Amino acid sequence: MGFIHKRSLIGIFKVAPLLLCLNVCVQINAQNTNPKYDEVLAKKLGADDYGMRYYVLVILKTGPNVSEDKAARQQAFLGHMSNMKTMVKNNQLVVAGPFEQNDEEYRGLFYFKCQNKGRSKGNP
Repeated sequence: MGFIHKRSLIGIFKVAPLLLCLNVCVQINAQNTNPKYDEVLAKKLGADDYGMRYYVLVILKTGPNVSEDKAARQQAFLGHMSNMKTMVKNNQLVVAGPFEQNDEEYRGLFYFKCQNKGRSKGNP
């Protein structure tokens, strides 16, 4: 029970160089970098080590609280537009716009830049 059969040893010695070669190839390939990666540009754009950055797409939908008060709706809209201007000024809001009338009651969209995945939950 405590010994290895001679055939098993021969099989291990046949496979070992292949496994070693495969391991070296994987390690070499894993350390290759993209020759087109521009670290300065990535940092300027807020991208990660792979040149990627997080964005969040928000689709606005009509909710159940629809005010019949025209002045209240106008005030809410002005606050909405003011908030959008602030997000643009802070370089957070990339795209925003309304949808045409549709059966799903989708009103519009926001496309936000985020520093990381965690920032996408709530505030960009």
